[in-house]
Amino acid sequence: MVATGNRNHTACLWNPTTRTMTGKPLHGHSRAVTSVAFGTTPDGRTLLATGSDDHTVRLWEWDPTTRTMTGKPLHGHSRAVTSVAFGTTPDGRTLLATGSDDHTVRLWKPASRQCLGILERRSEVHSLGGASQMLAIGDGEGVSVIELSGLDA
Repeated sequence: MVATGNRNHTACLWNPTTRTMTGKPLHGHSRAVTSVAFGTTPDGRTLLATGSDDHTVRLWEWDPTTRTMTGKPLHGHSRAVTSVAFGTTPDGRTLLATGSDDHTVRLWKPASRQCLGILERRSEVHSLGGASQMLAIGDGEGVSVIELSGLDA
């Protein structure tokens, strides 16, 4: 599956082989969806995070009963969410990082929807990239990389 964000406040899931949309658009944001990222929980469940100009992140999970994605908002940023990325702690737990125009990166524990910490930046966060136990942050100062070890996830 591939996900896209739209100016019409939705995210869409796509089948890359057939190039067709899978299911209906995901509604929930009140402004443009600016960033999307897939993640997987340690038990194999698929997660989708969407960031929006409405200052929220929605964490979507596949519901096998309804065969749809269900999402609930994560609040905390005071300006547009510009980037979302998943990472993994050394013990295999999933983390979600969200970056914003409010000069912060927030680290979330998806299982409990708890914010584990806030990384203050000197400028707006433009992009995030998660890989294994690392998180790359792109902002007006350049790119920095942090290790996800030592976090109470």
